[in-house]
Amino acid sequence: MNTKETLLSILSEIKEHIDKFQSQIKTDGIDWKNDDENKFHNQLEKFNRNYQDLIDVIENKKQFSNNIQNLFTNILRNFRFYHDSNEPLPEHYPNSSLNQLSSINDQLKQLRYLVPIDGEKNAVIIGGNGSGKSSLANFFKKGGSNGIAVIPARKNLFSSDVNYDHAMDRKSIQNELSRKDVKSDNLEERFFFQKLITALVNESDKDIQKAYYGQIKKDDDTDNIFFKFKTLYEKIIPDISFDKPDTILKQIIPIKNNQPYTIDQMSDGEKVIIYYIIQVLLAVPNATIIIDEPEMYLNTSIYNRLWNELEQLRADCRFIYISHRIDFIESRVDVDFIWCKGFIFPDNWTLDLLENESTNLFPKELLVELTGVKKDVIFCEGEKHSLDYAMYSVLFPNLTVIPVGNCLNVHRYVKAYNDQNSIFSNKAYGIIDNDLRTDDEQERLRNDFVFTTKFLEIEMMLCDEAIFKAVLSNNFPEPEISTKINEFKTKFQTLLSDKQDLIIQRRIKKIFEQTLSDRGYDTKIPLDQNIEELKSLFSVLSTEETKFKKKISDILETNNYESMLQICTLEHNEILGGIANSSIDANFENKAKNQLKENLALQNTIKNKYFSDFFDLSSE
Repeated sequence: MNTKETLLSILSEIKEHIDKFQSQIKTDGIDWKNDDENKFHNQLEKFNRNYQDLIDVIENKKQFSNNIQNLFTNILRNFRFYHDSNEPLPEHYPNSSLNQLSSINDQLKQLRYLVPIDGEKNAVIIGGNGSGKSSLANFFKKGGSNGIAVIPARKNLFSSDVNYDHAMDRKSIQNELSRKDVKSDNLEERFFFQKLITALVNESDKDIQKAYYGQIKKDDDTDNIFFKFKTLYEKIIPDISFDKPDTILKQIIPIKNNQPYTIDQMSDGEKVIIYYIIQVLLAVPNATIIIDEPEMYLNTSIYNRLWNELEQLRADCRFIYISHRIDFIESRVDVDFIWCKGFIFPDNWTLDLLENESTNLFPKELLVELTGVKKDVIFCEGEKHSLDYAMYSVLFPNLTVIPVGNCLNVHRYVKAYNDQNSIFSNKAYGIIDNDLRTDDEQERLRNDFVFTTKFLEIEMMLCDEAIFKAVLSNNFPEPEISTKINEFKTKFQTLLSDKQDLIIQRRIKKIFEQTLSDRGYDTKIPLDQNIEELKSLFSVLSTEETKFKKKISDILETNNYESMLQICTLEHNEILGGIANSSIDANFENKAKNQLKENLALQNTIKNKYFSDFFDLSSE
């Protein structure tokens, strides 16, 4: 019997069990109290819905991990509330049956969400703010299964010398956690941290007793739970060690600089490591461990090492992390990504287990950002501090602008995003500088939804005459505005004339590199033939150089300012940081960006002038 058949068989047993119970109460009758009969029938209806939903997701799942089978077994095989006896039903039976049926419904719904995201690898849950990630952690705790261990973001790290439950152990910790709501104010009641420590001490004492009675090797303390705790803690924080636990007071004693001190004298970071290690050590075998904000109170170097060690220590468990920290997410190697796409209160999530071939198309940081996007996307050149990002964010407020470095990345990520339409429901576009691209190249890019600007560098957009006037209008009268703009145009033309040879060579370099990229080396023909074909292709360079020289000469002779902006490839410090500052206004670039940000009429002018083709592209 394969895993799918096993899971369906377990469900079938539960269904049969509940059907027998329904038959029995019809035959024997039950003296229901208050509104319990209606509640019970409501729970039965809910069971039938949850049962069928779970059957459907199992049927649609191709592969299953060992953990999911263990989880089914732990959760479902324990339910036996059918009264298999000829004796009358006990007086308490109706109420306990209602409670058990309610509990099994909770756990069926948990499994309905766990099955689709099941996998052999550890995982990270990603998604935008408000997508319900922490609510999902809380939901997994409510079902009462000890096969799911949830470590919440909220932690009360208070330890007490007064111990209110000396008998606390692994099982009682699991039972207590399964009754708690990880988001409620009562979750981490004041002494829960102390209860964890008590359980560690008591479990250690049990291991010692097993060694004494020969159940484990007397000389081998490596299996002792406290030894595992102490070894790992001292590996993460070498400056702190631990003496043998106090089995009377149920305490562990930290030692630093050869001086013992108390848990409450430790820092929050030092205490939370205790908290994490004990929680993971106390989890049942083959548990699914869900950790919300695993980096809480810890710096990067420590939390990476801590969770790496815990994953190795409990290799039988599956760790599922919920984190907003990109550095933590990037530190997890060879993990599944679970995308929490949406949440409808109180218990309805849309979850996707992203396939490796999908996630490998994007860097982890970019993938995390994309899963939080709710609008269509523009990939652009530059970084978050660059002019590209600042300008396009202002001009396209209804789209999500994401800078990805260079133009090659823009093209790559637009294609990757749009190809994954089974994952991403939005559309992606690219905007890149013209950068002396050929017409054929621009057409190929357009076919992949990548728009090429009219200007070679985005800086030239800020030299539009409408932006000049907007910057100057607040501080200068109209005659002076015209004078300043004309002064800039004259200096700009002179600078282009002086640098035209450089601009021409940049154009030829672009054609040269594009030719090499398009042609490549053909391994099916000899080297000599490859060289001859390249020579033939490069023979057009002289013609291209002559044509471009004439184009620049014509532009300069006709003093066509708009055309000059479109061919300029000169450096930022020569234009915006140079003649724009001296001829238009000091600190020109910042003033121009502010005008574009605040002036809606100016935004529309620029969009209509330079991006009308982009809007045509985005409407296709």
